[in-house]
Amino acid sequence: MSNNASVSPFRRVAQSGGLAEFRNFLSDYMSGQFQAALAGHNDDMFTVGAAQRLRLLIMSTTNIRAYVNLQFGNPFGFVMPFQATRMLGLSVIP
Repeated sequence: MSNNASVSPFRRVAQSGGLAEFRNFLSDYMSGQFQAALAGHNDDMFTVGAAQRLRLLIMSTTNIRAYVNLQFGNPFGFVMPFQATRMLGLSVIP
């Protein structure tokens, strides 16, 4: 068995299952947002396109890195709507 200090922060979070929980949260949040955009404006291609682009932004590696850093008390910066950060229990200023 390797020393825990030699394992990267990303791997430690992934092995603990925290990364999967975060990805599931993002996926559920974005699926709800995308479905809402389709339900309300399925004929408005601008709204549908904006929802698709937002999904790519939210699922970016920037947010994954920020979540990993958050697990270890390091400074972080999420790129997501205020509503999603509040659902994670975060405030505007960490």
